[in-house]
Parts: sequence; structure tokens; C-alpha cells
Amino acid sequence: MKKSEKQIISDLLKEHHLSIQKILTSYGLTNEKLEQLKNEVNERFHQDIIFSNDEIIYIPHKYSKRIASHYHIPIDEMTPIFKPEVRRDVAFLKIALDNSDYLSLLELSDHCLASKNTLTNDIKVVNNEIKDDGISIEYTRKNGFHLAGDEVRIRAEIINIVDRLFLYPNGRNLLEDKVINTKEEHFLLTERIRKLERKINITFSDEYLSKLPYIILIMIKRASVMKDEWTLPIKYQELNQTSEFKQIQELFWEYPDLSVQDLAYLSLIFLGANRIDLDSNLASEKEVEEFVLFIIERLEDKLAFNFGDNQFKKKLIQHLSPALIRKRLGLTLENPIQRDFINRYYPVYEVIKEIVDEYKRITLSEAEVVYLSMIVLGHMYQVSNDAYQNNKDVTAIVVCQSGNSISELMNVQLKDMFPNINFLGTYSERQFYYEAIDVDIVFTTAPLETDKKTFVMVNLFDEKKRKEFIKRVENHIVANPSIKTKQLMNFLRDVIPEEKFEDIKEKAHRFFQDDKESTDITDSILKINQINFVHTNNIFEMAQIGLNKMLERESITSAYSEEALNIFKEKYESMLIGPEVYLPHAHYNDGAYYEDFQLVISPIIKTCVLCLSPSKGNSHVKKLLQFNSLFMDAEFMDELYNSGQEDVFKLVERRYKDGIQELI
Repeated sequence: MKKSEKQIISDLLKEHHLSIQKILTSYGLTNEKLEQLKNEVNERFHQDIIFSNDEIIYIPHKYSKRIASHYHIPIDEMTPIFKPEVRRDVAFLKIALDNSDYLSLLELSDHCLASKNTLTNDIKVVNNEIKDDGISIEYTRKNGFHLAGDEVRIRAEIINIVDRLFLYPNGRNLLEDKVINTKEEHFLLTERIRKLERKINITFSDEYLSKLPYIILIMIKRASVMKDEWTLPIKYQELNQTSEFKQIQELFWEYPDLSVQDLAYLSLIFLGANRIDLDSNLASEKEVEEFVLFIIERLEDKLAFNFGDNQFKKKLIQHLSPALIRKRLGLTLENPIQRDFINRYYPVYEVIKEIVDEYKRITLSEAEVVYLSMIVLGHMYQVSNDAYQNNKDVTAIVVCQSGNSISELMNVQLKDMFPNINFLGTYSERQFYYEAIDVDIVFTTAPLETDKKTFVMVNLFDEKKRKEFIKRVENHIVANPSIKTKQLMNFLRDVIPEEKFEDIKEKAHRFFQDDKESTDITDSILKINQINFVHTNNIFEMAQIGLNKMLERESITSAYSEEALNIFKEKYESMLIGPEVYLPHAHYNDGAYYEDFQLVISPIIKTCVLCLSPSKGNSHVKKLLQFNSLFMDAEFMDELYNSGQEDVFKLVERRYKDGIQELI
């Protein structure tokens, strides 16, 4: 177990989170064994360090280095450095941040854990990728590698590399060990940034706050190795006179060797961050306000929709202010759902693009136009739905680690999918933990440490995943006693005396809780459409037929069907519920919507396959024991194989009425 324990920990450190079923299947564990492992590890560390809910298990990043050190898992096993594209990024950073004029091939090879030939080829690929930016990595046999070209472009590429490395679960560990080599400075700088946020009324997205200290420390390191003068092609004198700009520069009082250019660049990086909230009166934002007013005016002309709302204006400004700074610094903005958004919401995107193109003084990239379109779409949807939003019983919030435009899009998608849920707002992860909001459901972009019901967002542009996600949420709402109680009490509020309201509410909750735990009492353990006769001698074909029937009833997803069949093919010899009666199934987290069975009978080989869609509350276990009682009865099985479909249904029905249901 110790060996598999270390491997499971290693797997968790490599991913943001893992499906519980994936771990159970990969390591042949039961839910109980995995829970025991989690508890043992948490007890060993005297705190919760591994978290799980009904579907996933994960280790928060803040514990990853500590737990890796305990299990002696090298940093290189936790990071993607052996991926060629990551190795090339690490090589670029090493050359850019080395304090000598030239870096030898041997030093670079040792640093990147790769051969000299591999690194030589890597540098050729890098040079091909950056040649259009006016920068290059020069090499001579005598001296080694040297980074040459426009300094602003070099720094922009460094920031883009940090963005790319953060796409990997342990990319920040790689930066700490291979690039900045100092955790203390990172911690102190993070705390200072948090204080500065409050001081100048800027709230960064969780995503950017996690990156910003790394970017700043790397830029300070770059400034320390720079020996040549360089110029920043931005008129920052006006910014330099504002209180915000001066307060940002105070962050760097410990670094007296930074030039005026370096300080200005670092401050602009700070101002170019993705913001969730902003209340700033920087003089440089005058041009942004003019641009925003132009956008609002044209939107009202083209869409006949009232955008004259201060909140909407504020959202546009808080996105466009850093957007223009990013543009001037030559930073590449990544938008992972860019193409999906354009395909799904093309009319909105096309209108925004026309307006931006019409405004000659400012140009934006396609990615920025998409982000702008998300904000516009979100506002239109909010205005259209606010009128009846407060009358809904089920409440929810969205927790998003990214910036304002992504959270706006999430709101649009979720409100579109769940029109009967009252969405109370969008929060950063920090705001969520600080404010302790009382809601029924939390939709989030990443796992959260909370006892509230959470749904981690999937790619909602994928129609299949979108439908499965909707089904999961709806099933939770239908089955949740607290939500059903709230819906009933809101409906009856006007006719219940105030002094009896809480007593009746408590009784209603107990009723729904008992109802959830009980199983349906029907005249038979199976319905007639849950029984199939087939003429095949292949148990895997029988399993596929049964799973397809459940797919048609929409009790399972296609993902569940595939997983159940794969597990069955691997472990069919142990998946038995009676003599020659097989039980293919998977975990309900793999896509089981509700409890369901399909009995597939092959008289020619006297074999049955009972396909199962399990329930979350394990209510299916009672029926499985009843099935086992039937299938262990040799007389019943002989009669079953000699019957037709309707006869089998009557046979099962008769045995059920005769007392099988009372066995449990």
C-alpha cells in the first residue's frame, strides 16, 4: 500500500484534481480504502491536506511542496519540464536571467535536464518562434548563448512564458525551483500586493494575483542582469504624477538598483493585470473613457438596447484600462475559449468587432474583442433577467479565478442553462472564503475547500458535456431535501401562521429527508422495458445492449456507458451477482443520473447480464440483494431461461409479491 500511496500522491500533485473513480479504477481501490488513505495522510500532517467531495480528490497548491518533500517526490516528477515546449521556455528564462554575458551549452543542458544536442535543437525552435518579435538567442562555440534584441519584447516574452507555465498544475513549483529560487520574497511580495489592493481600491482576479509576484520577481532579476540602457516607448510621466503610480512603486523600495525605466515597467505590469474590481482615477484612463462612451453609443444604435448604465460603463473601463497597457507592453493575451465563443455567439462578437474597427484611435486584438463581447453579452443577459430573478427559490453563486469577462460569460451560460436558479453574483476565491455566502449551490472554475454543494465547471461549449452538466445539477436540485423544503415553504408562506413557520419547516425537511432515503415501492423489482432477451453468446455484447437501453432512458451518460464496459471487460470474472449472472457497472460519478437496471437474458448460453446505474445514496443496494436472492434460486433461473419477455416479467413480479421484497 505504501508504494501505491506514494504514486497516488504523485498523481494528485501532477493534476489540478482527479476523478475519484479514475483513482479507484487505476489502483484497484474501494471508496473505503481511498477514504482511509486520505484520513491517514491528513492525520500524519495534523491538518487537512488532501480534500475530496462526491466526485473529485485534490491537494491544494499551497501544500504541494510540503507533501512532495515528505514523500521524497523530486520537483522534476511534479512538473512538466520534460515536455519539449516547457523545456524550451525554461531554457529561454535561464538565458534571459543569467548574470553573465554568455551562458555555456553545458550549463544550460544541466539546468534543463537534457542533452546538449536536444538543447541545441530547442534553441533553434525558440529562435524560429521569436524572430518576428525582433529578438533572438545568439550562440558562439567560444562563449555560448546570449539574448539579443528589443528589451520590451524580451520582457513581454518572459511574461508570456510565465502565463504558459501557469497552465500546468505545478508550473509555479518549476518557477520557484528553476527560476526565482526564493520563496520568502514571493510570500512577502504577495502580502504587500494584497495591502496595496485595499489601499488603491483594485481587486485582482485570483488567477492574476497568483502570477503577479512571480512576474515581478522575475522582472527584478532581469533588471539586475541588464547592463545596457533601454527605453520604454510609453509616455509614463503623466502616470508618474498620480498617487496610485507612486504607491505601486513603493512596493519595490527594497530594490534600490532599479532604474526609473524598470520601476515604470514594473508599475505598468501591475496596472495591466486582470482586475475584478476597480475604482481608479488615473489621468491616462481619459482615452479609455472616451473609447467606452463611443462603444456604448454605437451599441445602443446597433442593438436598440439601453446600455446607459454606470455599472456597465465601469465594467468596460476596468477591462479596457489594463487591456491597453498590455497592448503597449506587447503582452499576448491568451483566451482559451476564443474560438468556441465566436462560434456560439457570433452575432454579438461581430457587432463589437465592427464598433472597435470603426474607432480608429485604438485597435484591439481578436482575443480582447472576444473578452469585450463577453462583458456586453453578460450585461444584456443580466438586464433581461433581473426583473424576475429574485422570485426563484434555489440560490447560487459563481466563483471564478479569472477576470471579469470570463466570469460574465460564465454567468450568461449558467443563467441560460438554469433559468430557475437565482444567481446572487460572481466572486473571486478570496471573496468566497472571506464573505461566507449562504447559498444552495456554488458553481466554480476550480475545486474549493467548502462543505457547500459545488459543481466544477466543464467546457460548456461542448454540447454533450453541457447536457450532462445540466442533468447533474437538476438531479441534485430534485433530490436535495433542503431545496425541496425551501421551495415548499416559499409556496405556502402566505397561508402558514408566522409563529408556526419554523416548526412546519423542520417537519417538512424531515419528511423530504425520509423520502429521499426510502426506495420506491412498486409492484415489481423490474419494469417490462427493463428486460431483454437476446440471441448471442457474448457477454460483452449483452452488456453493451443493456447499457444502450439505459442510455435511451437517459439514466446514464455515454461516458458512464464506456467506463462501465471498460471495467467489465477487465474485471468481468469478479463482477457477478449470481451463478452466470454478471453485473457491469461503474461509479455514479462517472455519469449515473438516477438508479436504473437492465436485465439482458441469453437463453442459448443460460447467462444473464444485469446492467446497473447506481444511486448516490446507495439505495440500489437493497434491490441488488433482492436480485441476488432471485438469481441464487436454481428453480427460478430454469423457469427464467424457458420463458419469453412477458412471462419473465410476470415471473419476477410474482416472486416479488410473494415476499422477496421483504427479505431486506
